[in-house]
Amino acid sequence: MPTLRVSESPVRLVLPIGQVLTVTAPAGSSAYVVEPETLVPALSIASQSQKVGPYEATKNITLTCTTGAISYEVSEAPSTVVTSTDGGTLIGIANGRKTIKGWPLNRMFRAALDCNQSTPAAQPSMTWQHMVQCDAPFDAVRPIVMHSTSAQAGVTFACASGADWSDKTGNALTWVAGTWAGGSSSGTLAVGTAARPSVNVPDMCYVQSLARTDGGSGAIAYVRLYLPTAGSAAQCLHQSGDYSQISGLTKGAMYVNRWAGDGVSVIANYSPGAGRLDSPIWGFEFLCRGQVVGVVAVGDSITAGTGSTILRRNWAERAAITNSATGSIVAFGSANGGFPGQTSSQYVLRALDLITALTPPVMVYSPWTPNDFPGAGGPVTATVINLMRANLAKFVAACRAVGTLPVIWTGLPCPSKGINAASDQLRKDFNAEIRATYGTQVIVWDADAVMSNGASPAGFLPGMSADDLHPTDAGYDALAAKFWLDALGPVVSVNTGITL
Repeated sequence: MPTLRVSESPVRLVLPIGQVLTVTAPAGSSAYVVEPETLVPALSIASQSQKVGPYEATKNITLTCTTGAISYEVSEAPSTVVTSTDGGTLIGIANGRKTIKGWPLNRMFRAALDCNQSTPAAQPSMTWQHMVQCDAPFDAVRPIVMHSTSAQAGVTFACASGADWSDKTGNALTWVAGTWAGGSSSGTLAVGTAARPSVNVPDMCYVQSLARTDGGSGAIAYVRLYLPTAGSAAQCLHQSGDYSQISGLTKGAMYVNRWAGDGVSVIANYSPGAGRLDSPIWGFEFLCRGQVVGVVAVGDSITAGTGSTILRRNWAERAAITNSATGSIVAFGSANGGFPGQTSSQYVLRALDLITALTPPVMVYSPWTPNDFPGAGGPVTATVINLMRANLAKFVAACRAVGTLPVIWTGLPCPSKGINAASDQLRKDFNAEIRATYGTQVIVWDADAVMSNGASPAGFLPGMSADDLHPTDAGYDALAAKFWLDALGPVVSVNTGITL
């Protein structure tokens, strides 16, 4: 096997379909493996031998020795049979993707609030700073910026790691300037609209997490984003409520403030006000040490978390926080891509944009939404169902094209719409189709099974909804438990061999 030392230049390797890269890092040695274009894979290997791949597409890998000396080899992947207790559905999906051993398990996503955009406001020469808790040690982070107006040039960012949640300025931390495509020090936010904000992601910023000194759990990342005076001064401001509701959490904590000036080029100048309701930054992607699972969810108000008394704590966030809190050796994070009031034809476009920009390991999509048919009484028609079916097909095809694992769920009743038994039967039939047909192609979690009373037309089980449309906290907890049981836990178990 060839040897690579820390003093030597990175090696560029071609990893063909069906082959694996074996990297051996003896005790005291470490390596970093990445495909720069897609960041799949992107992982650190230290004091162990690890296989990377196989993948369903050829990968152009950059291998860097970061400590000591390592050896590496490209070879055919072994023929492996994976067993599970789920009746074979997950086995077939995993084998079909050819990524059982190479499923990217070091990428964490965090976006606690949804994608609903406030009215764009002129905020030139402004710096926003986020503090984000990550439930695993990390080696890199980058912001995910959404933008709903004309293009904005000259945007810069910087990242740091912190150890004390009470430090709301971070001026004394060690900051690393971020780069955009091509290594540029500044980037341009693409034009977007309120209904379809553009998704903008810079390069990963390599900062290593620090041990907490305040007794808190997880690791803390600081990210600053500066929007200059030049060009269009109007930008989308993500505004879904009060960040103070989640700034004091022991799991999933986030905090944001801002300052009128450039706090990126001169770090010590930053002098923010109180916590904010708004920010151009929607979420974050981390490259973590150890095994983590990052889930991106897209849908309407039920994905957004409407009805939760804890700000936008939807089913995905609850599942992630609950199962990270159990002390599992796999940490979880979620990104809330919900948008209240949107139709499936609107949010499927956001799903496609996020898949293109992020290639997330797992993406969850809501095939059914009451927003696809008009007000009270509906009716739900075959034409409406066909529209939902077409948008679902677009989502699954986009996931397959990049190797993202698609997860979908059965639609909930909507008695507040006043639909009759015939209309609700179309929902039930669509759910049955999702279970029977798509259940052999994608992961399906049966949300309807824990929320519906089974009547005709169906309503919610007692305590699951206060407005006959959106879940209560109890409803979101039930959805989170079902999401874990049907989807997240089995998916991780099949791909890691770890029973969760």
